[in-house]
Amino acid sequence: MLCQLKRNENCHHDYNIRKSMNENECRELKCDIKRTAITNLYKPLNETEFLSKTHSEIRQEFRKMPNPPAKDTHVAKYEENLDKSRYRDVLPGESTRVKLQEDTDDQNDFINANYVSGYNNQEKAYIFTQGPLQATVKDFWRMIWQENISIIVMTTNIRESGTMKCYPYWPLKIKEYLNTGLYQIQNEKSDPYDSFIITTLLLKKKTNSEIRTIYHAHYLKWPDHGIPTGTKDALLFLEKVEYYKELTKTKSPILLHCSAGIGRTGTFCAIDIGIKRYLNEKIIDIPSTVIKMRQERAGSVQTEDQYLFVYLALMDFIKRQQIIQEKNHNLELRNSKKSFELDQINKLSLINTSNIINLQESISQQIKTSNDSLVTNIQHLISSTNDIIRQQTSLMPSTNDNEIDRKIRT
Repeated sequence: MLCQLKRNENCHHDYNIRKSMNENECRELKCDIKRTAITNLYKPLNETEFLSKTHSEIRQEFRKMPNPPAKDTHVAKYEENLDKSRYRDVLPGESTRVKLQEDTDDQNDFINANYVSGYNNQEKAYIFTQGPLQATVKDFWRMIWQENISIIVMTTNIRESGTMKCYPYWPLKIKEYLNTGLYQIQNEKSDPYDSFIITTLLLKKKTNSEIRTIYHAHYLKWPDHGIPTGTKDALLFLEKVEYYKELTKTKSPILLHCSAGIGRTGTFCAIDIGIKRYLNEKIIDIPSTVIKMRQERAGSVQTEDQYLFVYLALMDFIKRQQIIQEKNHNLELRNSKKSFELDQINKLSLINTSNIINLQESISQQIKTSNDSLVTNIQHLISSTNDIIRQQTSLMPSTNDNEIDRKIRT
């Protein structure tokens, strides 16, 4: 009876809680449940399953994926913040929004940027942000300093088809300076490649004596519309980004941006996470990756073609890894064969050496035996000769001095 009363009390209490929740909270809860259910629908694929997917299947998969709007964007809609977003329909959700700390130069905490999780649910592995406006360059570098960013990944050009996609927030020429708010940025050096350029920047804050090194990786060859014709350059670009991450040993987020901070930005991030998952687990799960990404930065991987490019890049990466593994396997087989042949040669050499030693010992023994026999024969000859001499001497007349003297006197 008491248990029944407790259950009734709990039910009544739950009813009161549900009743007290406002409509927005209920709606968000339903959305979260729905997203979780949809995410769980997708099964990680092994190499064979993944590589067998057709373009048509990939496109159909994208069309069925949820793409909800950002939750709770009220701060972005404050009057003082409206002009800080490049696109009015790309706003940061509150739960993952990067909040700027108060600065002596500015107390406003808003910037159009979100933290995004990485492989294995690593929190704040990335920051997705828009290409800075002229009015937000100062805020951009405030965020770089606050989050201790070491690597910036830029996947848009400054201008595309005559439209400004991103304000040039760094000095473009070597040894040039740019001052914005409390920050000074110097272009230390640039390393150009066919499809991208890596620029080393030095960042200083006027109220701080520290000088920080920032690596700015700028991908140049993504077309204004569509996707690149191949994946080789994009994979090399991500390989370089990973190299600088290892070089700096940074634990801070990697900052990615294009123009809006969702399309190409999300595409490169999805490839990066996919590569890490494959290398560690030998499985691929692109749809779950993108769905998770969209929960933290709404609209990520914006188009069907971009989603297809994620697949194509990972497919090419896996095929390349398979070729490398096959070459390594063949090399190991050749090395194993050479090792076996070398062992056989060594064994044969040991056998021959043993035979030579035995032969040498045999010859030495024969020589020793011959020498011993020769010595014996010589000793016998000497002994016989001595006997003959003694015999001859005994037959000879005596020649002692006394007898000679007697004969003379006589």
